[in-house]
Amino acid sequence: MGRYTIKQIVIKNLKHFKGDFPIELDGKNLLLYGENGSGKSSIYWALHMFYQSCLKTPDSAGAGKYFDPDNSQNLRNAFADRGAMSGVEITFQSDGTSSDKQFHDTNVRIDTIPTEADKFMRFSLQTSDFMSYKSLATLYDFRNSQLCDLTKLFEREIFPSMDFPIHLRDLNGVDLNKTNISDWWNAIINYPSLLPCRSANSNVYVVNCPEYEQYNTIIRDFNLALASHLDEICLRANRILRDDFHVSYGVNLECGEVKFNQIIRKPGSKRSYRDNKLTLPQIILKMEWQDALLPSANHKIRLEHPQSFFNEAKLTIAAFAIRLAIIEMKYSGATECAPILCVDDLLISLDMGNRIPIAERILKCANDYQMFIFTHDHSLFELFTRLLTKEEKKEKWLLKELYNVLDDMDNPSSLNPHLCDSNSYLTKARMLWHKHELPSAVNCLRKAAESMLSDILPENMRYMPSLERTTLKFLLTQVPKFVKLYSLPSNPIVHVDYFRSRLLNPLSHDDFSSPVYSQELKICIQELSALAQYKKKIIVEGHDITTTVYSMSLANGATSIAVGFKVIEKWDYCYINDAGPHYYKNVEVKVTNSSDTAVVANNFRSKLLDLYKVVYASIGYDEVTAPVLDQVIIRVSDGKRLCDI
Repeated sequence: MGRYTIKQIVIKNLKHFKGDFPIELDGKNLLLYGENGSGKSSIYWALHMFYQSCLKTPDSAGAGKYFDPDNSQNLRNAFADRGAMSGVEITFQSDGTSSDKQFHDTNVRIDTIPTEADKFMRFSLQTSDFMSYKSLATLYDFRNSQLCDLTKLFEREIFPSMDFPIHLRDLNGVDLNKTNISDWWNAIINYPSLLPCRSANSNVYVVNCPEYEQYNTIIRDFNLALASHLDEICLRANRILRDDFHVSYGVNLECGEVKFNQIIRKPGSKRSYRDNKLTLPQIILKMEWQDALLPSANHKIRLEHPQSFFNEAKLTIAAFAIRLAIIEMKYSGATECAPILCVDDLLISLDMGNRIPIAERILKCANDYQMFIFTHDHSLFELFTRLLTKEEKKEKWLLKELYNVLDDMDNPSSLNPHLCDSNSYLTKARMLWHKHELPSAVNCLRKAAESMLSDILPENMRYMPSLERTTLKFLLTQVPKFVKLYSLPSNPIVHVDYFRSRLLNPLSHDDFSSPVYSQELKICIQELSALAQYKKKIIVEGHDITTTVYSMSLANGATSIAVGFKVIEKWDYCYINDAGPHYYKNVEVKVTNSSDTAVVANNFRSKLLDLYKVVYASIGYDEVTAPVLDQVIIRVSDGKRLCDI
């Protein structure tokens, strides 16, 4: 099977998300924490809607209804303009050499509906699954007096993604080249209306015609195939319960047979008649429980109503085993598909002792599926993170958190969802400030300041001379030096050091409810947000210092000068965006050759900017008229200008 994974998801004006909300995955698994109302479940349902759309028609009666503002079932964002595009676009990447695939499920274009030439999305749905706490509960959420009837669940969620090993035929015996169980199920229901009857107004079927015999053959084949499928599900589920969860109970899916036009004998009479009815089977979940303390002869009892005997943890594990068994049996004959497994707050009702074995089993599925795990419980997020760390698999996962954050802290209406790395303390601080949880916001802001400064400051500015643990106070004293070293236009966090002892010192404050503290915290967040815009790019790594040569060439009229040099320390620059200015580190350099040794001698050493000033002054430029530094420096090995490196 040619496996694809999701490279990018773009959600457009759908449910919680107004405008475009891109999620870059690059084929990795996603573990996402999101508070209630942050849009976490909107991502889950966007994926579910997108994958399921291949089963529908593209019009407003099918997949198109979710984007039609006049349809009561539409999922458009309530604040989006009526004419704005709404829906989901997904780009898939191959694990081999094939090119990317992009599909759309929007009000403008729906191309997920399968064709004979391209059944990619149909195969992808048939190899994928979506599980939530609610979907698992549907397997056992019945009253004590009720049987656990799973027929509707199978009809709605299971049959569309599973296949029989035999082809469906029509009433004339023609092979329809269909194996999907839903196609079989629908044929069983719809074929009676096509059978010959004794008269136009009669519902009495002609039993001695080829169509009637063919329909009974279809019923017989369906009954045998469904019974075999359910037996296989139970076999696999009980193996999972035994081997993965080490429990002493098992599951059984009992199912009757499809019956049609049965012969009914009247009590006390030899006369009989046909009922002209189609009777569909029920799929009933029952369980067996074995325990040495049970008083039965073999210490085993059969539970007709398992929901009345077992607690929620045991029932959840049993339901999860059934769903895993079904996943194992999913369609596997596709040449190309993108199998995903989405899990939304699956373990939310369980205590930690019961969460761990299920969480471990969920993570095993990442061997065969691109995983999406969503939760609003941070302790569950941390549990998955610890398990991934323990199994050394974090590099295959994106650990993200989703918050509603003010884009403009002075504009209450600018609240929008932000997807950030799980250690993005600045985003958390903005969210907590908006919720007026100021002590927690301060704690996150302090961590954000320490993390950001440790990342952006040069290595020799990060550590205290005494080799003691670096403090925020020390890091802040290095910022003016950093600003000067890179010739930044200004210090973006000029007030943070002032507020540090007053606000960011955990021992200094006593009344966070004061508006003064809120305003000070807001200023700190805004300044650190400005600092966060700066990115760094390396020009010369340590191992290239002695081998990379640069040329600085300037001309002014008929006068020119050229100087070759090497840098003798790591060289990088800061920038906010690619189109904006670059702020180069003022590194130490050594001249290798000079066209005018009277101006600059060979082997001359100085700071880069000092050398630059000497060079441009020698041919009549001043600080205002001199060419831009990165336009006149060229890397000799490839002729690239500094601004293009």
